Amino acid sequence: MYKVLRSSLLTMYAAIILVPCMIVITGAFKTDFEIYTKPLSLPAKWSFDNFRKLFVESNIAKPFLNSVTVAVFSVLYRDWE
Repeated sequence: MYKVLRSSLLTMYAAIILVPCMIVITGAFKTDFEIYTKPLSLPAKWSFDNFRKLFVESNIAKPFLNSVTVAVFSVLYRDWE
């Protein structure tokens, strides 16, 4: 009985974690219209256009560099203590 309950709870927990992750991952390949009209479906056409916009049209390098800098200094500061 304990094993069945544990397995059921772990399966529900995994679904609670994985379903939103899959929505985000599949949403990265959808058009804006598909995201708003069919958020839980697979993309009709898998498109890398959103990634192109991210790396070409937006300034993602500076925020990424800021995050890496903060992470590196946080790790170094912790090691010095």
